[in-house]
Amino acid sequence: MGNILAVTASGREHSISTKLVNTAAETAMAKGHNVHFMDLTGPQLQCCQGCGFCRTNDGCTITDRFFDTITACDGIIAGFPIYFSGIAGQGKVFLDRLYPMMDASFIPRHSGKKVIAIYAQGDGNEKAFTASINSANYVFRMCGWQLLDSILCAGTSAAEFEIPKEIIARVISA
Repeated sequence: MGNILAVTASGREHSISTKLVNTAAETAMAKGHNVHFMDLTGPQLQCCQGCGFCRTNDGCTITDRFFDTITACDGIIAGFPIYFSGIAGQGKVFLDRLYPMMDASFIPRHSGKKVIAIYAQGDGNEKAFTASINSANYVFRMCGWQLLDSILCAGTSAAEFEIPKEIIARVISA
């Protein structure tokens, strides 16, 4: 089968976005895929330095293995919480580090990956942060990757919140 990268960007250990990524990862493993987990909240992921190396080279000068991990995977399950109207900063660092996936003319270098993007927001209005979600999904498309699904779990800050069954079903079927 394939190699899947499961990315979590929440600073909270048992967050909704992390639970949904883990559910999708478990499903992928049950289907025979190899899943590698990447928690973006630790110090292992450095910010893009804007050095321009990747504009003329297929790679990155930062030696945190991010580039190698991304290029080696066939698919990505990415979970982003939405804080203060946009995806959490750790998720933004992840998206910025995808810059080497395109050459200087923004032609994808490592196209064909499949992506499931999962978002969780406290606000119950599903349209509240559509622009932030569309922006993140656009980065995946710029990389030449197929967005299999973009899943939003809204209203997570409500008292006694439970992940809706239809969201879990979408995560499992994606």
